[in-house]
This record gives sequence, C-alpha cells and structure tokens, in this order.
Amino acid sequence: MKNKNYFLFISATSGTGKTKFIFDYMKNHKDRFMLRITATPVWTLRIILQDILAAAGIPVFGRMSQSTLLERIKYLFASREKSLIIFDDA
Repeated sequence: MKNKNYFLFISATSGTGKTKFIFDYMKNHKDRFMLRITATPVWTLRIILQDILAAAGIPVFGRMSQSTLLERIKYLFASREKSLIIFDDA
C-alpha cells in the first residue's frame, strides 16, 4: 500500500455492527497509525479538521484558517508510512 491512496466508505442502517467492526479492526491492526473520531451532524469542516489534529496530538493555536489546518493534516500523514482516519457517527 506504499505510495497509494485508498478510501473506504461503510454505510449501513443503525444496529448492523459498523462501530463493532471499527473497534475490531483497530484492535487487530495496532501497527497502523490511526485516529478514530466520533462525528456528529452539526460539525463544520473546521471542527473536523481541528479534531483530527487534536486526536493526533497536534496543538491548534487560536483560530487557524481551514487551509492552515489542512496543510498541517497533509504534513501529518505525509510523515507517516501507515495512516488511517476512521469517522464513526455512533
């Protein structure tokens, strides 16, 4: 998977085991750099970007622009060999 971009979207009705699948996957793939973010429908793009950085332990100072936040995220994942973000709407 080196130097390739992958995207996986899982959608199913409530109660079908999506969140359990995510937890099982994370438990069985601890060697990967991962962030798990529980999303809510009221989030804005800025909040999502800030939460990604916070989950990775990268501080966000003041009110950074969305482009600055995105550049920090690009740098974060460019510096890692393995990376994964999981959004869960549970």
